[in-house]
Formats: sequence, C-alpha cells, structure tokens
Amino acid sequence: MNGHEKDEGRASFFGGLILFFLAFPLINIFLTELYTYIAEGTWLLPFRKRSATTAFVGYWITIIPWLFLLRRYKGWAGRRHVFKVRIRIDRRAFLLLAVLLGGFLAFRFFRPHESSLLSTYRLHKELWGQAWGIIITASLYVYYFFEGVFMTWIADAFQTAGESFFHKTWIPWGGIGLALTWGASHFFTKGASMGIVAVFFGLFVGVLYVLGRRNAWPPIAAWMLNYFY
Repeated sequence: MNGHEKDEGRASFFGGLILFFLAFPLINIFLTELYTYIAEGTWLLPFRKRSATTAFVGYWITIIPWLFLLRRYKGWAGRRHVFKVRIRIDRRAFLLLAVLLGGFLAFRFFRPHESSLLSTYRLHKELWGQAWGIIITASLYVYYFFEGVFMTWIADAFQTAGESFFHKTWIPWGGIGLALTWGASHFFTKGASMGIVAVFFGLFVGVLYVLGRRNAWPPIAAWMLNYFY
C-alpha cells in the first residue's frame, strides 16, 4: 500500500464514520428529540402521541440539515478524490433495478396484502386526519429516500476504505461498514429484532453497491421498495 492509498483509505474510513454520526445520532435522533421536547415538553414522546405539527416538523428538521450535510460531504470527499458514487444508470444498474422490481412484484403477487404506503397513510389519517395524513406520509417518504441516499454514501466511503487497505474490490466493505454503524445502531433505537434486520439490510446494500459497480440507484431502489411492500 502506497502513501496515496493509505491517505485515501483513512479519509474514506473517517468520512464514513463522521457521515454516519452526523446524519443519524446527531441530526436524526438528537435534533428531532430536542425539537419534540421543545414543542411537546417531554423527551422520547411516542410517535402516536405527537401532534401533527410536531410529527411534520420532526421529519423536515432532519431532511433539511441532511441536504446541507450531503452537499458539504460531497465537496469534502470530492476534493480528496474519495467520492465515487455513480448516478448515471448504465446497463448493469438497469438490470439490477429490473431484478429488484421483478422480485418485488413477485412477492406482491404470491403474498398479496395492503402495501406499507397505504397502511402508513391509514395510521396517519387515523391520528391526525386526512389532510395531515397525506402531508405527513409524503414527508415520511421523502425522509426515507434521503435515508437511502445516506446509506449509499456511507457504503461508498467504507467501500473505498476497504479497497484502499486490502485491494479486494469484490468484498462488500461498504455493506460491512454500514451494518456495523447504521445497522447496529438499530439495536439501541429499535430493539434486537429490528437490529438484526437492519444489519442484514446494511450488508445487502453493500452487495448491491458492489454488483452495481458503485451505482447509487440499486441500493436506493431496494430501500424504497421495502417501504412500498
């Protein structure tokens, strides 16, 4: 490993860690809970007991800082030549997207049930009425999309780090890193069962990222399909 590869690996590794900690423990958890405390007067208020305004602002108080963070991180990583996410959909990415969509439709056909989108909207409508139900559900799915973007970018950082240190491009280093950060954090916020699911999904994102040759859309699509199932 030469000096350039070592520097690239270190920058990618610490970039992935910083991106995770800023996006999730700091912005997504602490900032949202701080706003809820200010608005409702209590910490860790269950979602069902929040007002419509608190629920709505809670999503956007995460999304807006996330947008700023994504822009700043891309500039930082780009200057160090460690941002390698591809956006253009090529043939390989298109094939992966087709496989994901086909699998999604097959599961829907053999196990028909109400979609997550509809059941989420019904819950929000029951809690806050039709208008707020639509607005909050739409906000939630915008939040999900950008969470998928963050997962992909964190995977990119750890993939670059792993490849720089070990020169094994076929190993899903990004998925391993994502599983040990984003995935493992669910053990503390969502419990053991969701933690296990999140760890395996983090690995799956990393595998898709390697198979797609660092294309962002297959991992993001898999994440979003999970919430339309």
